[in-house]
Amino acid sequence: MKYFLSAVLGLGLYGCKTTHVPQSPNWSGDLCEALEAKVRAAERRIRSLEAQVYPGFKENKEYLCDSILEQVQLAIDEYWSEKGAYPPSGNSSLVRELSKKNRDNLPYLQFKAGMLNESGELLDPWRVPFVYQYNAKTGVQGGKVRKPEYQLYSCGKNGEDDQGKGDDLPAW
Repeated sequence: MKYFLSAVLGLGLYGCKTTHVPQSPNWSGDLCEALEAKVRAAERRIRSLEAQVYPGFKENKEYLCDSILEQVQLAIDEYWSEKGAYPPSGNSSLVRELSKKNRDNLPYLQFKAGMLNESGELLDPWRVPFVYQYNAKTGVQGGKVRKPEYQLYSCGKNGEDDQGKGDDLPAW
């Protein structure tokens, strides 16, 4: 069973290829955080598979938005695991960085035609750019160095930025 789950979910467990935890002076990765990242990645892959078989998927913009956010989060996590930092703030900066090639010589995320506006920003299903902000501040919390954080969300149906609240659809 463990080999089946590893193969289906691509978790990288039990000898399969996986991303590494960066060894950076600003953050000392621990096993719990690495496992949590793998669980989040597995959940995203499951949701992505659900999106492919869900009837009416294309008509349900919230569900489509969640699927896009999950794919972007996966790409951001892979970027962070390779670079030891998140992409700089701003939607177009995020797209530019995730379009670059990873260590396997593939883009972190391939953006399909129609997903970007003329400014190179990733659009949500309502054709409004997603909001991406990177907080580079780190700190010590409980004796451990806390890694930097980012916010990623859609402005939702109304197209207004409610700072991740209201009808906004956050990635986390």
